[in-house]
Amino acid sequence: MKKTVILSFLSIALLIFSQKQIKAQTEKGNFLVGGSSSLGFTSYGTKWETDYGSGERGKFRNLDFTAQSGYFIFNNFAAGLGIPFSYSKEIEDDDYYVSSSITFVPFVCWYFGKGKLKPFLVGGIGPGWGKEHYSSDNDLKIPTKILACEIDGGLAVFLNEHFSLDFGLGYAYTSTKWNDEDSNMNYKTSSSGLGFNIGITCFLKKQ
Repeated sequence: MKKTVILSFLSIALLIFSQKQIKAQTEKGNFLVGGSSSLGFTSYGTKWETDYGSGERGKFRNLDFTAQSGYFIFNNFAAGLGIPFSYSKEIEDDDYYVSSSITFVPFVCWYFGKGKLKPFLVGGIGPGWGKEHYSSDNDLKIPTKILACEIDGGLAVFLNEHFSLDFGLGYAYTSTKWNDEDSNMNYKTSSSGLGFNIGITCFLKKQ
């Protein structure tokens, strides 16, 4: 496993430095289209809150995928829309809890530097909708409303004029609300934590 990882990084490094000089992909007027995914890299501590009390839920792992597109308003500064999709499952004994959601997050992104390796910083906030499924509560399924906020920083490795391989570390906060119609009780959960992401971004140059 270690040999495979080392060989992968050596291959990427060889590809980077074997390329001819790369033009400015992040200049004003260009577009970016990208996606990122993470599996088993994120660990959340979750708290719940109702009208009658609060507490903590155990940790769980999740699968995330984010598609995004943006436009460079200025050199090295882009604004756009990210659409994260999330699916998570928590199992305790014979019971399970499943949550899925889709969110629409306007974002801004800054790139720094002029070389093939460019640090970046991304921030965004936006609404979303989801569904929660509890097997231990008479197979209860509940629609939810979501507010998501995320700040990421990392390094973009430009492979050529049109593609970069992105390594990022970010902080995410998500607030979820719903109402139990049977008991007329309002619920709210909040999740926060750090996550590591790997993604690929495509840069489309202005004509």
